[in-house]
Amino acid sequence: PWSFCFKSFNPPAMARSWTNKYVLEPKAGRLVHHSTYLTTPRDWLGPRFLADAEHLKQTNETAYRHEYLGEVVGSGTAVFENLRLEPISDGQIAAFDYR
Repeated sequence: PWSFCFKSFNPPAMARSWTNKYVLEPKAGRLVHHSTYLTTPRDWLGPRFLADAEHLKQTNETAYRHEYLGEVVGSGTAVFENLRLEPISDGQIAAFDYR
């Protein structure tokens, strides 16, 4: 006798998640299928879904890649994703209210 076992999930953004490790672990007889909305007939999705996807693509590309393309986009170690590191000039420091 044989049977099928279906496991369906969207990949978490963090590469260290157990689900992302599980998919990459080789196992005899396992079929891993990855699809996105781009391979689905547009009529099935409707204009609202497509507009939402396009809006997120334009406003937050990383979130779009994760939510709509199913990409693993993070390492799981970043606390803040929007940091910009740059030198602070003496003039900027002088303009601070408090140091």
